[in-house]
Amino acid sequence: MKINRLYLGLLPLLSLPFIVGCRPQPSSGAGDAQRPSQDAAQQDGPGLNLVTLADLDQTARIDVLRQEKGDDCTSACLEELFTITDVETVHTLVEALDGDLHLRPRAHCPASYMLVFHLATGRLVEFDYACEMASPSFLRGGQGFWLGQDVIAPDTFNRLIASNLNEVNNLEIPFRE
Repeated sequence: MKINRLYLGLLPLLSLPFIVGCRPQPSSGAGDAQRPSQDAAQQDGPGLNLVTLADLDQTARIDVLRQEKGDDCTSACLEELFTITDVETVHTLVEALDGDLHLRPRAHCPASYMLVFHLATGRLVEFDYACEMASPSFLRGGQGFWLGQDVIAPDTFNRLIASNLNEVNNLEIPFRE
């Protein structure tokens, strides 16, 4: 009888990850975890300037790939969607990342897209982007400066990527204004 009550008591806790879904963890008890304001969300941890840290000021083009879903899919399952080569658009995207983007706890969900920045030096810089069913969108990467965390993608960056996704096969990014 005691064992059955124990299982019933644990059931709500075990179902919590399914209820919470794909949301970033709030770093403190304060604030709206559902949709924090950009200003509040950007002040969770130390600031990163991705342009400086990853030499993004040398970006010549940006590839946008979609992470494939499925049981037999691994991290190598990427579908190339489009490449941004327009100099002004590339510059605007890079400029949006040229500032302090504050680290926050990693969202508990896989990225929807991968962005590959092709630098003039021939080097490639890869970032994971967005999170289905979550807002705001995040950026993360495998470089050491991420410290296993995410940053919230700036609104200007989100809008430009979203408009390109909408133009290609009517794809939509899970970004809500």
